[in-house]
Amino acid sequence: MFDRNSFLPYALPAAVLVAGAILLFQGESKKPGQERPKPGEPGMQMPEFKPSPEHLKLKKLVGSWDTTMSVMGQPETKGSATFTMFGDYWCMQDFRGDVMGKPYRGHGMDGYDPLKRLFVTIWVDDMSPMASTMTGTFDSSGKVLTSTGECTDPSTGKLVKNKFTWETKDDNTMEFRMYQVGAEGTEQEHLHITYKRRK
Repeated sequence: MFDRNSFLPYALPAAVLVAGAILLFQGESKKPGQERPKPGEPGMQMPEFKPSPEHLKLKKLVGSWDTTMSVMGQPETKGSATFTMFGDYWCMQDFRGDVMGKPYRGHGMDGYDPLKRLFVTIWVDDMSPMASTMTGTFDSSGKVLTSTGECTDPSTGKLVKNKFTWETKDDNTMEFRMYQVGAEGTEQEHLHITYKRRK
């Protein structure tokens, strides 16, 4: 026979679960203008970006290049660089050469931030545990990209200002220069690399 007292301990939790499920699937009534979440709220969709002319400019670097590099006025050394695209927005460089008689490998990532309207560079290499980050713009000719940023000087542990310049001579030739910027704005060239596209 049906025992009411033995049924209640099971019926009450079941009723609570059913009521909770109804509220969960039904949802609270929304006021006008609240159908879409506001920026920063959970459920906000990411904006959809498309490659810009600046991203297409980076894509033109894709390929293999032979390099000639001079560090701090030392004799030139030969090397190579390979540029590949990572998706539609980032151009990655794998660089191999010699610095002060030692094998050197560097890895860079270049992109364009459409919100800040700046080109972005991140550089790491196998001779330093610190990364360099730079931002910059092209000049009016569209041939010279000048980027600035800070990195840690391994000898002092202090931040120093750097300036990079990329100059496109033609579709198959580029010149890269790195300067250290002094406290008074003086610039000292530390690195010069000539890139020639491999045919």
